[in-house]
Amino acid sequence: MEILRLPSSVGIPGYSCSSRGQMNPSVMALKSSICVRSFHANEGRSLCLPGLRSYSMSGKQQGFCNSDDLEEVSLDWEEEAYDLQPPSGDEEAAEPVLSEVMDMEEVLTVEIFVDHPSYHRPGNPYGDKFGTFGDNQFRFTLLCHAACEAPLVLPLGGFTYGEKCLFLVNDWHASLVPILLAARYRPHGVYRDARCILIIHNLAHQGVEPAVTYENLGLPAEWYGALEWVFPTWARKHALDKGETVNPLKGAIVTADRVVTVSQGYAWEITTPEGGNGLDELLLSRKSVLSGITNGIDIDEWDPSSDEYISCNYSVDDLSGKVGCKTALQKELQFAIRADIPLIGFIGRLDYQKGIDLIRWAMPDLLQENIQFVMLGSGDEGTEEWMRETESAHKDKFRGWVGFSVAVSHRITAGCDILLMPSRFEPCGLNQLYAMRYGTVPVVHCTGGLRDTVENFDPFVDDGEDRGTGWAFSPLTKEAMLGTLRIAIETYRDHKASWERLMKRGMKRDSSWQNAAVQYEQIFEWALMDPPYVR
Repeated sequence: MEILRLPSSVGIPGYSCSSRGQMNPSVMALKSSICVRSFHANEGRSLCLPGLRSYSMSGKQQGFCNSDDLEEVSLDWEEEAYDLQPPSGDEEAAEPVLSEVMDMEEVLTVEIFVDHPSYHRPGNPYGDKFGTFGDNQFRFTLLCHAACEAPLVLPLGGFTYGEKCLFLVNDWHASLVPILLAARYRPHGVYRDARCILIIHNLAHQGVEPAVTYENLGLPAEWYGALEWVFPTWARKHALDKGETVNPLKGAIVTADRVVTVSQGYAWEITTPEGGNGLDELLLSRKSVLSGITNGIDIDEWDPSSDEYISCNYSVDDLSGKVGCKTALQKELQFAIRADIPLIGFIGRLDYQKGIDLIRWAMPDLLQENIQFVMLGSGDEGTEEWMRETESAHKDKFRGWVGFSVAVSHRITAGCDILLMPSRFEPCGLNQLYAMRYGTVPVVHCTGGLRDTVENFDPFVDDGEDRGTGWAFSPLTKEAMLGTLRIAIETYRDHKASWERLMKRGMKRDSSWQNAAVQYEQIFEWALMDPPYVR
């Protein structure tokens, strides 16, 4: 059985880049498990995506197929170099295209790209600086239809995958795949042996659109109930709003063979009213097929012994370079170079989920301590301005870096003593994993993946040795966060031996994808043991 992994975003496995290492947001990528060679659209073999209606936006038709006619994607095989850069701005995208890039001897992955004019625009796969794209429902519907057709018609390595496939679909963007399998294919005897696993990275994003858009999805009318979603009265915009919408993520939860989240803690949280975003009862009903697997990190990119972005390399056996990284960061930030002062960092989006309001409320009290604090991030404009104002008023203790830089994030991760993550909810979280690998001790809110990955420091255990890799505070209040930070600051200053053991335990923690891969293989086996979803 072949595996077709359908991605949805940068930052999760499956989104593809060009051969030059730069993100190419003009194409949506499907990834599977075999590799062959590349081809481009011209003349020749055709791929039809039946039943996908045109999408109207501001009166202009942006559709792939209309309700009466079938549009064909023409494919022509060409063996040539891997170059998937988008066309220049003055070139017009022609027919929608599927292309793929493979090398069976060197790689174990095939990347199939779905090309369409709606994918050729500035920004990221979801939106731009003005917000999310208004035709996202159409754009990701097209992606899902292509995913279902590709294994049936594309000769990969000289043969098609056929119907016996395992689809991995990520979030709402790919959620139509299990619904299409159940509604359009299995009733006609196609994909009877296929399985579909839904991976939820953030339940807050569900792809909800007005109910009238259901006809754009290419689904039979009788399947409307699987996606039907009615907002409660208090959530409606006005008195005439009936709250009737379609929710593709809901439909995927109903029809997927297994549901996976990116941590065990988050798998539990989404079955509660507090964390379920309205889908808690449905998820609770599917608890028997719901699992949590903590994401891994790229241990080659995030390796303090070989990191090219930091001033001094170091390892768990030789921590001397950690001191050099802190000194270099203090110089860069124009702080006083003092090893006795804990340097605290925050890296992340400046939005409500990340608990930035808590940091703002706590900062006046925190700056009374003998500490240095650096923030890197962008997002909420009010917080960006607050960072500038706080830096101006407290130049000896606070620096705010508005924006994002990979190099700077590495230097902060390596140079800080403490990383603060007061997220309201965090499905998995990666920064705490990066921090521990670099000997930077995390202080996190006890939620989701943060609770799963950060073991609370305990200096008094039965065998006389301390344990833990950081601190997790609860509840989510300013007082709880400040109290935990003060314990961490005191431990750093007065208990150096305990602090070094904290650092080393975090650095020894295995955060590679190997552990996650073994767990995913088990999920695959379970999915294949049970019969596929049939209505």
